[in-house]
Amino acid sequence: MIDTLSQQLGPIDTGIRLVVAEFDPAAVNRTGRFDVQVRSQMFYVLPSATDGRICLALVPASKPMRWQRSLESDSVEVKAMRYALGPCVYYAVFGTPGLAVERWLETHQFDLAGDLDWTLPTSPERGHEGFASIGMVNARFMFSRQFYQGNLFRGSFTRVACAGGHRQACRLAVLDTTREPQLPLPPGLFADNSYNWRFAPRLLEGGYFFSDLIQSQGRDRFARFWRSPLPVDSAFGAAMGVPIDEWTLQWAERKTYHMPLGSKVPLGGLLLSLVLAAVALAGGVALNARRQVG
Repeated sequence: MIDTLSQQLGPIDTGIRLVVAEFDPAAVNRTGRFDVQVRSQMFYVLPSATDGRICLALVPASKPMRWQRSLESDSVEVKAMRYALGPCVYYAVFGTPGLAVERWLETHQFDLAGDLDWTLPTSPERGHEGFASIGMVNARFMFSRQFYQGNLFRGSFTRVACAGGHRQACRLAVLDTTREPQLPLPPGLFADNSYNWRFAPRLLEGGYFFSDLIQSQGRDRFARFWRSPLPVDSAFGAAMGVPIDEWTLQWAERKTYHMPLGSKVPLGGLLLSLVLAAVALAGGVALNARRQVG
């Protein structure tokens, strides 16, 4: 597995091992600790919760994946496995994040690290095959304009404002550390929320944020950011040479599918309409006053 991932995603030599294990969702549910969504969720145990050298991906046995297939091809099943490994791939490729970066990612359950295909060209349907193989019946719809429009307003106001081109909103959204509601899990263990409709990433299309960042800035710069001991915004600026809000704004503009999110009325037309309305109102008031006097 490591050799194949190394060929597909680049050198892997960080000392972090990837381990995949299946679990029985029915057995977990019988404990009474988790609800029915466990049947389709994957879980990740970070190195901080193991021996510091292992990142564990726990996959429900009910998942329709063929784990026994060879990893020597870039088949649908292989792509699905890469997605199932989730953030553990980032740990294996780039090592352990800096403390501030790791805490920042944990607050939103690594929502910015959802996509692993940073070697592929950026496109709206990137990752479609992997999602389809996992069993999503209407996967193509998920990458359509209709899904985008419906998904846009499911998150925070800052997320919508960032997609609408407001730089300060992008800063507030990407650096947000408000913890999302989640299952009661111990530190270092968290769930994949790709299929949890109650979970909204801090950025629209946020799962592609890191993979697009790697494509744009390169592996070396991303690794410096990932491992930096500095606060997130300082680490980003030092590694990328651009403020995080500026880059996020540019990235968000590319992800809006050229969809206008603000008012379509030109400012000049709006002002003219207001002036005409005021004139009409004043004329009506004057006419009414004359009638009352007469």
